Amino acid sequence: MNSNESARLQQEFGWNGSTIAIPRNRSTQISTYGCKKLCGTGPDYYGWDQASSTITTWVLPVIGVLLQAPLISNAFWETCFSIARWCGSPIASLTYILWNIKISGKCALMADMAAAYDNVDTDEKRESDFASMRDSLYLLSTMNQYSINPDVLRTNRHDSKPAEGLLRMVLFSKDLRLLKRQRTAYELEPPDELNTMRQKLAQQLRESRRKGVVPVFISTLWFLFAMAISIQSSFGEMGKNVIAHDLALGCLLAWLPVLILCSIVDRNPVSADDSRKKLNRLVDHVRKSIMDAQVRSMFVNTIDAVEERSEMRRRIEEVSLQCLAMDRKHFFESFAGQGRKRWHYGAAHPILCDIEDAYVAGHGRHWLQNEARARTFLVLGKRTGGLDWLDYREFWQIAAATMCVCATILGAWILSFNTPTVGLGCRSGGYTVFAVTAVFLLFTEMLLNLSKALLKRQRSFQEKLKNLTPQERWEYLFFRPLELGNTSWLLYRALSQTFGVDNTCDCMSSIWAGGGGYIDFTQWNTANSKYVRKSWIAGTTISVTAMSIAMAYIVLEYCLQSHLSTADPKDAALGLQRVRRFRRLTYPARWLLYRFDGAAYAIEVVVATKLKDLGIFSSTYEIRPMGLKWSKNPPRILPESYATQARQPNRARAGSSSPLMRPVSEDGSSALVLQPAHFPDSLHASHGTTILSGDGRDQHLSPEGVWRLSFDVQASRNASPRRSVDGLSSLTPGLV
Repeated sequence: MNSNESARLQQEFGWNGSTIAIPRNRSTQISTYGCKKLCGTGPDYYGWDQASSTITTWVLPVIGVLLQAPLISNAFWETCFSIARWCGSPIASLTYILWNIKISGKCALMADMAAAYDNVDTDEKRESDFASMRDSLYLLSTMNQYSINPDVLRTNRHDSKPAEGLLRMVLFSKDLRLLKRQRTAYELEPPDELNTMRQKLAQQLRESRRKGVVPVFISTLWFLFAMAISIQSSFGEMGKNVIAHDLALGCLLAWLPVLILCSIVDRNPVSADDSRKKLNRLVDHVRKSIMDAQVRSMFVNTIDAVEERSEMRRRIEEVSLQCLAMDRKHFFESFAGQGRKRWHYGAAHPILCDIEDAYVAGHGRHWLQNEARARTFLVLGKRTGGLDWLDYREFWQIAAATMCVCATILGAWILSFNTPTVGLGCRSGGYTVFAVTAVFLLFTEMLLNLSKALLKRQRSFQEKLKNLTPQERWEYLFFRPLELGNTSWLLYRALSQTFGVDNTCDCMSSIWAGGGGYIDFTQWNTANSKYVRKSWIAGTTISVTAMSIAMAYIVLEYCLQSHLSTADPKDAALGLQRVRRFRRLTYPARWLLYRFDGAAYAIEVVVATKLKDLGIFSSTYEIRPMGLKWSKNPPRILPESYATQARQPNRARAGSSSPLMRPVSEDGSSALVLQPAHFPDSLHASHGTTILSGDGRDQHLSPEGVWRLSFDVQASRNASPRRSVDGLSSLTPGLV
């Protein structure tokens, strides 16, 4: 080509605009229009050597990870929709999974705290109180993976919650006698039959829990090995665009092994339907038994304390009245764990909050020491609430899932966006489309969950949809199509990078947004810009850091929770010992987290009190309990005479005479014992709260003093279990 021809081509097709991160050079830069005229509009596919390199580096490891997903056998369409949900809506899926992990972790923590720090149960017959409670909490964590029949949830009316009350009796009662299933006359099962049934069922569920944790770890390590190779290749051949885009593909998918790794904690049974039937059979047996007046009377008479017996009689009568409405209805409907089902909240969290507030959190380490009394309060719980309510603390899981997925995608976006031609092109634009769709699906799902009135106003537009609920219509007509579309888009992006579909003039010139529109022939294959290395380091660091933190958290939770699901008692005891040593060694970091939680609780108390005064919050709004905190040592052991008076089943309401604290100590002196379980209810008072001081006189506590007192004593529970009444005024300025 002579100089005149070259000048003509530069004049006609050369780039006259500005450039980003590279110097302007008309002799080497061509516009998108010129590229299409001279090179054509079709893609320049990679050769087999490059395509096979991408396949072995990324495609096969990703397939290996995906094959370790908790899929269900003999359910083709359910498997397809599950994969579409996990891949098409990863933020929402990971949110539900992280929430389930948090709940099962609370069950494991509660089982740990049920016994003394040095007490480890290795009895293979599992006859101890600790073993029984461990079985109950494991059953509760398993129940949390199943959706609840809507007809059962609708029994929660008139300030009662029979569905939750029924589950608490199923899980925690030891003295409830059961009617024989097959009987010719009035016959009862042996006295300990309910506990025996729980024991057998828990063992069956542990043994039927899906194995294969090791293959999940191996597939995850394979992905990490591929990531390491890709990083080494990218920075070893700095500036080679095709290798950088391969690394970006790995960063784009870095959230997938995190999601699959979660299945080692949020584990599904081998046969989810069979486990559901066994759980329903246990619940139904208890339901039919408490419908019998004699069974209820026998159970109530096992309680010695008069007030607790009276409260239990009222509570069990409320449950029995609604048991007939649950007849011929399966309590649990379908397996919903691992983010499979939208708007799944589970049964465990409301029950755990209930029993924490009623008994467990206040007694701390070795809370099961007085087993009979503990079970009484675990069965009673509290009157308000129910199985279907939203805890704002779930937003922490939403934030964590969003940061994990978006950070890995952001790393891929930075790599592709800043590789010349700098700008939003097919690769970085495709990553943006996927991320925006995932966030949009999460936002829509949250909006519909919070706005049930909107769901009720939806109307079907086809005759065949008339029998579907509003949520089912959104499921079939909106979420599933969009998730399938987003999954298909993700697959398209992976295949495009593998085979070079993006090697077109439009894609290489980054014309999706401002800043592109040209190609530099000195940069299109190997970039030599001084900014490339910085952007590649930034993108890789963001993706790898987010993935590593998420994986470390999942592995840590797996180690901390395994003792609850281990079938062999000796192995479980060994695991629990290791967990306790680890928690003790890492307690300083956990102490700091507890302080943040206490500060958030104090802020919530003040804000909620003001909003209730303004009429924005309902007067019946209950502030969440602080929850159980891990500690090595138990709180001061209370005399039984005090324990009988201190924890009333009907906890203090605004204006009630039940005190928040009483003067009591091991020697009967005036050391202060705080009952944090009473604070959420007593804070309903807008003009202050009356408490009982060490000398037996009533004193007035303002709302500000209440939250200061609750926060300060909660913050010092582990460090200083004793506190004299004389020092109370210095801690709580609101106490006058």
